[in-house]
Amino acid sequence: MLCHGCRRAAQPLRQLGSIRHVGADVFPGSSIVQARAERRRKKADIETSEDPLAEPTTIKARRKRQSRALLASVEAIPSPKIRNLVKEVNDDPDTSLAMLRKYAWSSPTVGNATLLDAALQQTELASHKGKLVLEMNPGPGVLTEAVIRHMQPNRYICLEPRQTFHKYLTRLAPQMSAPSNFQIVKEDGYDWSTYKTLEQEAYLPRDQFSHPRDEVNPHFVFIASPAENAMDQLVAQWMETLGTHSWLQRYGRVRMLLLVNQSTRARMLASPGSSLRTRGTFVREAVCEVKEIIHTPWILNKEKKSLKSPWLQDFKDLPQTSASLVATPQDFFPMSNMSMVELTPFAKCKITAPWETFDYICKALLIHRTTPLYRQMRQIASGAYKILEDVSDELKLKTPAQMTVEEMNLVAEAFERWPFRPDVLQTEAPEPGDTRSGSELRQYYQNRISGASSDKWGMPDTLKKKSSI
Repeated sequence: MLCHGCRRAAQPLRQLGSIRHVGADVFPGSSIVQARAERRRKKADIETSEDPLAEPTTIKARRKRQSRALLASVEAIPSPKIRNLVKEVNDDPDTSLAMLRKYAWSSPTVGNATLLDAALQQTELASHKGKLVLEMNPGPGVLTEAVIRHMQPNRYICLEPRQTFHKYLTRLAPQMSAPSNFQIVKEDGYDWSTYKTLEQEAYLPRDQFSHPRDEVNPHFVFIASPAENAMDQLVAQWMETLGTHSWLQRYGRVRMLLLVNQSTRARMLASPGSSLRTRGTFVREAVCEVKEIIHTPWILNKEKKSLKSPWLQDFKDLPQTSASLVATPQDFFPMSNMSMVELTPFAKCKITAPWETFDYICKALLIHRTTPLYRQMRQIASGAYKILEDVSDELKLKTPAQMTVEEMNLVAEAFERWPFRPDVLQTEAPEPGDTRSGSELRQYYQNRISGASSDKWGMPDTLKKKSSI
């Protein structure tokens, strides 16, 4: 028998029908305990079940098993023509089948040869006929074949670390005037040391392909299809090399043809006044001209919440240029909402302030991108409001999102001339718990105070903040 207190505690449960009776069986034999045990047994049966469509315990697991079953059923169709037809009819960029293929491919490519021929006609690549092409992640070579047909280059170098695609790329060698000049290098284009290796092994001899910066390099073109999981950061770093004349820009003003996703494209082309403008947007406006070759219609684009802007800005941010070609997700494989852009470096960077100062001012102001400039200067540094005396009254009232790269550069130059400017410009401190970063930062400060050489005592790599476009 239960005591008076236990009976009172069980009374509400008995009224709800959770306990059948009060007695010695309440705890070991109640319906609550039995239900929990039943759920545990059912969960164990599901996890050990071989049926891919068995009801899993989570939505993620259910989608994963359904994707495997769907892919297996489609690939089991004997006729390739019918199999491809089923994929086209029952697939879109957000289905399980597309997601599964996208994960395996990592970087999409254009699958419509007719669209590629029309797109390459709108680029400036025709002026590079008979020259060198370096392509990163060519995949099965659909874009590669179109470029060879359109440009007729003397040399073509493919950076493809995925061995699976090498057999498809090898068949393109006979289309070259000299098949031996079509080279496949099993190196990863995301690794910066790869390009140093190419130069050392005579793939990219600088004395042969360099060109003065007074005009675009006519000997060298770079084409890339970056993976989506690292696209924003990688493209942002490439933009910086256009201004610092490093990486491939040591060969001169090397034109770049990139296949980017919609989020990268939106940040890259965001105009003044848009909430999508980031530090990478200002860098892009300062170092190169962007021409959009292929775009996906706005009605098919699905913006992420982080990219959504007020409805009045949609008409300014999202419309495409009239000269660009319209593509659908079916034109890419795996199916994706992608854009093709052509980057032409400027002869002279629009940023005249020291790069470190411009980077600091841009990051600091964009933390509150909708706050007017005159209200933000006190937050940048103590007494920094004094530099407002060197800027116009119109600029003081603008928000960072409304500023152009020339106006941002004016603020950076005024900050550089300020006599009380901090010696160490840092927008983000290292984690307090990271003792290694803390010791490196202290060493960095000591070297700055002692006047050590910047080549020997540069900022530690662990403290450098990664860029994001």
